[in-house]
Amino acid sequence: MDVNGLLAKLIQSQGPIIKRLARPLYKIPEEEGKRCAVATYGWLQNTFQDNIDVSECGPYRLLFENYYKINGAGKDEDWRQTFFDLLQRRDDKMSFADVLQHLYDKKKSVEPVFSSKLLATIRPELSPYDQHVGDTLGIHMPTYQKNRLRQIRNCSRVYCVFQEMTSQIVQAKAFSCIRTLFDKTFGEHTHFTDVKKLDFFLWQYDREGATE
Repeated sequence: MDVNGLLAKLIQSQGPIIKRLARPLYKIPEEEGKRCAVATYGWLQNTFQDNIDVSECGPYRLLFENYYKINGAGKDEDWRQTFFDLLQRRDDKMSFADVLQHLYDKKKSVEPVFSSKLLATIRPELSPYDQHVGDTLGIHMPTYQKNRLRQIRNCSRVYCVFQEMTSQIVQAKAFSCIRTLFDKTFGEHTHFTDVKKLDFFLWQYDREGATE
């Protein structure tokens, strides 16, 4: 991938990206008004780090499900409980393959996107994967395969490539422009990891007309 070319495109698109990131879309529990995606992520991470029981905290779960689009993915209550029980373990030794395997063992579905969100919540130094970000980087998770264990292995390999690529991008000299722009715009959140700042830009890149 042409890292410098990608970063140049992100910088050129900074106006629309920042505008979308700054939209007040999410209702925070016990607060008036709404927060933007960046501030909502900050609240979710801060609250998680306060060691609440996320497997039982309804307001946290509701916002997490809304933010990460779990509530629109057709997941039943049993699946969601399995997900949050695993998140509550707060096991920073878990690998992506471990999360995939656990969800598959419990619910018989391979969930690379939601697995990456869970792992990145516990370990913010990891990049969360979603389809739009993957499309932008030219990295695609395997679709349904009859041999599910093979699919888990293949997803894990793609995830490693994805992590290596995002790490390479944030180490590029041109990324400092993205970091500076993010820190200047969202001054309360300068402590976010570089890969998360990159994720925000990739998430909203080339989304003209998108509502979120």
